[in-house]
Amino acid sequence: MDWMIALEQFTRAYQETGVSLKQWCLDNDVDYQSARKEISVKEVKASCEKLKKTKRENVNVCQPEKANHTSFVQGNQAARKHGAYASLLKTEDIEIAERVESLEDELLACRSRLVSVMKARTETETQWKKSSAHEEKIQCAEVMLKLVDAEERTMARIESLCSTLSKLNRDKSAVNKDRLQQKLIEQTIELRTKESEKEDKVSYDIDW
Repeated sequence: MDWMIALEQFTRAYQETGVSLKQWCLDNDVDYQSARKEISVKEVKASCEKLKKTKRENVNVCQPEKANHTSFVQGNQAARKHGAYASLLKTEDIEIAERVESLEDELLACRSRLVSVMKARTETETQWKKSSAHEEKIQCAEVMLKLVDAEERTMARIESLCSTLSKLNRDKSAVNKDRLQQKLIEQTIELRTKESEKEDKVSYDIDW
């Protein structure tokens, strides 16, 4: 495994979608425990934030005449910088995704992420409708496309997790049923053995 390439791929995916390391590993068949040792999520986040800041400064320097254009609402900065929806997600949602330890935890994290993505898409769509500037509308449209894609992938993951959990529950029920049947068979054999021993027992009546 070339971890330098993996780091670049995860960084790019995080910039575009804000995906958690564990989700990225699942999507790309990468061992999560090994990835945690080789990839620093904090460094990736810091790198992405630095890149966003640099882009924002470049926009301010190169295009000062557009400073009076209608800006986006606070918390919706990704649309203005051609970024993805990562900065639209709440920090606590991303932190929840990083702490998942089971399929149930991941399902909860995915549902939380889906709510955030849908909310961000609604806010971006509202901003798109309010905007009168052609360039801003294009930027909003780009973000909405990425949000729709993220929404569809998150919903697909939720469906997959629900299906997997359902199968695991069925398998667990089947195992419990097999154990009960095995126990019943053992009890039946034990009972019949005792009855057989009782029938074979010979009694002697001695008349003294």
